[in-house]
Amino acid sequence: MNQDSFERLDRAVQGESGGGLFGLLKQIKPKLGGTALILAGGLSRQRAEELISEGLIDLAGFGQAFISNPDLVARLEHGWPLTPADRDTFYGGDERGYIDYAPHKG
Repeated sequence: MNQDSFERLDRAVQGESGGGLFGLLKQIKPKLGGTALILAGGLSRQRAEELISEGLIDLAGFGQAFISNPDLVARLEHGWPLTPADRDTFYGGDERGYIDYAPHKG
């Protein structure tokens, strides 16, 4: 699926006033009961931890980061830098971008 024309929802609607997506999460999260709320897309470890601590989300997803960081869990645990993903290799072509990212040498 070509996602070039999609806008990240949090950047598109998040304003200075604390409204937008995060304002919406503050309103609906208490009404979800035992339903876990997962947010994915463009999160750093720090931002994910903040959102969890604030009670806005229960889990954070790191989809693209796993493609370019086969050792993502270790990188997040140790504060190692993340390798950026090459979006030009997503969803087709050959093995480039899927099996050629090296683990961190920390």
